[in-house]
This record gives sequence, structure tokens and C-alpha cells, in this order.
Amino acid sequence: MKRYRTTKTVDFFCGRIGLSGDQAASRARNLRPVADGLFEITGPLQFKAGEVISLDETEKMVLGRLECLDKDPAPAKPDPVKTATASFSAVVAQKPQAKKRQRKK
Repeated sequence: MKRYRTTKTVDFFCGRIGLSGDQAASRARNLRPVADGLFEITGPLQFKAGEVISLDETEKMVLGRLECLDKDPAPAKPDPVKTATASFSAVVAQKPQAKKRQRKK
């Protein structure tokens, strides 16, 4: 599960969510415990800006209102010169050689 901080008010209606004890206590009537700190949403939940929650899956529509706290390391950017040279070399190697035309005498 990834941890997120809400940047705006967010509503959830289904799925699984990780909450702290205080967050779960105030929303107990709309949650069913699954494991320690993990709950199944049984009714609508609303979170104000600044709350930290854990989610397995997030819809694209909701991602604009969440800030991921578990950042993955940024992938290394490929060197454009090496990539272009390698691509050009591969194309040249695959291109069939043209037959030389013989001149008519």
C-alpha cells in the first residue's frame, strides 16, 4: 500500500484503505476491519486536506487530489546521444545493401 496526503477534500465510496486509529474511530460506522490498520469501506468516507491515508489502488480522477509520500526513485534518463547513435547503427545494420547497377555498353 502506498501512503498519500490529501491536498483537497477527497471522497471514497468503496475499496480498501489504511487509516490510523484516530481516523478509523471517527469513521467506524462506514468501515469494516480487515487487518491491523486496514479497512474495507462500507459507506461514503470524506477526508479533508492534509490527512494521510494508505491505498492499494487509486483512480486517475482521485490522483489529482493526492500527493504520494512513498516516492519511487526516479528512473535514470537515457543519454540522447548514445540512444540516437545506437538506433542509427541498428537501422544501418538491418538495411539491405543495394545492388550496383551495371552500365550498358
